[in-house]
Amino acid sequence: MWNRGRSSRHRSRHIKVAIVAVVVVTAGCSSAGGSSTSASSGSSSPASSGSTATQGVTATSITVGGVTTINGQGFTYVDWCNGASIVFKMVNAQGGIAGRKINNIGCLDDAASPSTDVADVRKLISEDKVFAIVPGSELMTGDTIASDANVPFFSWGISPYYCNNLQGFGYNGCTGPTNPDYDFANWAGSLKQLDPSIKTVGIIALNIPPGIVNLNATNRGNAKFGLKVVYDNASLPLTGTNDWTPYVQAIIKANPQALECQMAYCVPLYAGLKAAGYKGILLDAVSYDPSLLANKATAQALAGVYVLVGQAPWQDTSDPAVQSMISAVKTYGAPSQALTESLAQGYTSALLFVDILKKVGRDLTYANFYKTANDSNFCFNGGGLEGTVCFPKGHTDSNGCLAVVQVVGNQFVSKLPATTCFPAPGQDGGSNS
Repeated sequence: MWNRGRSSRHRSRHIKVAIVAVVVVTAGCSSAGGSSTSASSGSSSPASSGSTATQGVTATSITVGGVTTINGQGFTYVDWCNGASIVFKMVNAQGGIAGRKINNIGCLDDAASPSTDVADVRKLISEDKVFAIVPGSELMTGDTIASDANVPFFSWGISPYYCNNLQGFGYNGCTGPTNPDYDFANWAGSLKQLDPSIKTVGIIALNIPPGIVNLNATNRGNAKFGLKVVYDNASLPLTGTNDWTPYVQAIIKANPQALECQMAYCVPLYAGLKAAGYKGILLDAVSYDPSLLANKATAQALAGVYVLVGQAPWQDTSDPAVQSMISAVKTYGAPSQALTESLAQGYTSALLFVDILKKVGRDLTYANFYKTANDSNFCFNGGGLEGTVCFPKGHTDSNGCLAVVQVVGNQFVSKLPATTCFPAPGQDGGSNS
């Protein structure tokens, strides 16, 4: 369906939306490939997490390793590893943490295979003896192995395996709260901030159970902000379609003032809508990818489109945290390193891990690590890279925060900061109260 020639990161956007849809419904459900999640199999209690022997820590080092999809079928999350590596190199150059350097053994490739992810996690823990897994995979079907071994894992909390356990740390919390009435209000809330006059909206999503639940959660947010849904469609197959005409015609007929695209890849639909004369606002959560703007056809389709982003975008150069991130990339990254969203996600994941380590100090044991991270007093915002997430609440709730960028000309322009938050009552991962 997609080929690598159109950019490996291009397809990573496609996979990401499917996973984002999954997290809303599957937190606490069984995983694919025969592995069950910590959410369903039971998580370690604070007492049991303190009873496990600590591995990967010496007087001078802390061993970490990662696992994610490096060689998928036309996509990659390798920049998660690159972003984490930049943080670890920076920390080591600054002298380490409490006298210890980070011994980063690099990332294993799960190739987007649930069974391979399980095997990779097992290897990192049993053979490589890592203290922590940074970054963890977008799949992370090896979560039960990590939780049972009491090994923490850090990433963008985009899959259910970062929810409902004490070992999984999403830098934005758990993006799939288990409350079935959760309002996913970022879409509607952002639209109303961008254009307060909007009264009608359309929404299109993938025809998979998580996609439908995600759509329903977003529609609860639409209702919360007084938006009338005039087009509501979750019929698109996960594999996509070669004929967008029926979808374009139906949207044009409904004529929503804004369209919320929750598909794996929105560009062909946007192209069809624009060709048919649609003038409404287009919003998705997958198109923040510089490679898309390097291609004339996709850039034209994306002109004017708004995109939800999980942390401060690279274009937010007035943000000191973004300035520091760019400086770190220039100093410790590869000379050809592109400033991708995945790079920022890996960077922020590692920052969260390092922030906990700094607060623990010299007496680094699993007991002290979890006592620090999960004691209802620890909060993280990456120095301004994202909205605040606090633990342990971040194990069950997201922080409800997303930035927004817009395609203007041939570049992304920041429109709303990463501190734009719309948490639902009782679901605010940015507070432990």
